[in-house]
Amino acid sequence: MRAYHVILLHVIPMVISAQAAPPVTAVPPAFAAFAEADTVPHRYFPPDDPKAAALGLTPLRRLKLPEGSAEIRIWHGWGIIAGGDLVRLFRDGDQVEGTAAWHWPLDPKSVWTSIDATYRYQRSGQCKPFTRTGRLEGCEVRLIRRPGWEALWDTLTKLSIWMLPDQSSLPSDGRGILDGWGMVVEVRSGSHYRSYSYNNPDAYKRPEDSLATKIMAAASAVWDLVPPSDHTHTYRGRLSVRARRGATFVACGSTDRWRTDGNLDSLWYHSPPSDTTTIKSFYVVLQGMLSQPNPRIKRGMPSGRGLEVDTVNSATAWTRKNCLRESR
Repeated sequence: MRAYHVILLHVIPMVISAQAAPPVTAVPPAFAAFAEADTVPHRYFPPDDPKAAALGLTPLRRLKLPEGSAEIRIWHGWGIIAGGDLVRLFRDGDQVEGTAAWHWPLDPKSVWTSIDATYRYQRSGQCKPFTRTGRLEGCEVRLIRRPGWEALWDTLTKLSIWMLPDQSSLPSDGRGILDGWGMVVEVRSGSHYRSYSYNNPDAYKRPEDSLATKIMAAASAVWDLVPPSDHTHTYRGRLSVRARRGATFVACGSTDRWRTDGNLDSLWYHSPPSDTTTIKSFYVVLQGMLSQPNPRIKRGMPSGRGLEVDTVNSATAWTRKNCLRESR
């Protein structure tokens, strides 16, 4: 099972590098007067703030910062069973640092492989030590290099992250969306704090929603620096795509058949509604993650494992000779 908190965004151009940056953009002077508009309901951040606690953080609402210091937290997710993520930046003078983190629910009573066990499996090699509290677990994410936190701070400030109103205060366009994604922003400068939230801002045309979408996109650039999971590997074999019924994969040298999903791009076969039998087969080289073994499957039963594809490196028409060449 894959984590469901990942979304596609139109990322605004920005450079994330470790090069020296000019002095970072100051917090807008008007923020101090605007900061008391703490509009995020406590269903997101109850007094004990379990999401922050699960990541070993003091809730920003309660954190005391000296004057001249500031912090930004951008939370994304809010699914019922899926986890969420956090991009956090903190500034002291002209020095800016940051972290990225994931969190997810604990689910020890799952009838299948538990949600938390699945996340730990998928995040192997991408996480610093796992932490947990109550019914949540999480980790700070390893990055392959230091992002340009200063550049990101400047970008977010120019996108009005300090002054953006809460989405609930905007004029309604008559639409309501029950699914999708959400973000909560917390900002603090010295003794002044505020928070606000947006749900599916990319689905609306209001200027404030556009800024919220760009804020989320800019922060999401950090995730490009996360290394692959320890369980992401290169596979070679036969990919069979059945019209309207998904795909299966058999690796060269194996007889195990894995249900397959993910980024299969143009290999999906689009058929007329009456066609439910056509199968197209390819010899593929792909990168992906095999789902973890289920300890509740008894010996001799089908494994039920699946292959989640990240990238199809190459695909040609299937012949048995393809795998024979690989074995030589």
